[in-house]
Amino acid sequence: MKRSAICISLVVLFAGVSLATDGLLLTPKPKYLEVTGEDFLLKPGTAIEIPEGFSERDRFALDLLREQVAERTGLTLPAHKLAKAPKIILTIAGRDDALIEKELKEALLIPRPESPEGYVLLVTPERVLIVGIDAPGLFYGVQTFLQLLGDVGPAYKVPGVQISDWPESTIRGVMVDSSQGALPSVEMVKRVIRTMAQFKLNRYYM
Repeated sequence: MKRSAICISLVVLFAGVSLATDGLLLTPKPKYLEVTGEDFLLKPGTAIEIPEGFSERDRFALDLLREQVAERTGLTLPAHKLAKAPKIILTIAGRDDALIEKELKEALLIPRPESPEGYVLLVTPERVLIVGIDAPGLFYGVQTFLQLLGDVGPAYKVPGVQISDWPESTIRGVMVDSSQGALPSVEMVKRVIRTMAQFKLNRYYM
């Protein structure tokens, strides 16, 4: 009962900050969103491209992407320094500058993120580009991509979008009051934290 209450509370918490645009449902609402209509199809043969110097901290986003795609679609996405289209590019701002600048210039008046933990997500038929201001920003960009990912195969549609997003507040958390009952189990805490991460929350209080 307690587990259900916590999960329901999280759903209610975020229900008011979701965004429905042309059939898209994204939580929380991105600062900038443009729907282009040029969708990407995630299918067998899709790979992930990562830059030189991709750190262990950066790999947290990469591992999340591969695990969630495999779980939801059955597809295994290989990661390479250079990959052919169709591909998903993961990078941090300040790396692969020529590529990133070219891609962002082709975007339509998209604003750059204004704070740490921000990201840019660009989706075209040939590739998905996720650029984080830092490692947390890359992680949150992947979370938004996973919200966009369709659930009908064998080619899973990702709507063509241009997104730029960054947090309003540095601290975004959830407090669980356990004073009236037993403490939640370790597995329950992990489950809540995973759900919080999907919605870009970064503090868990007990």
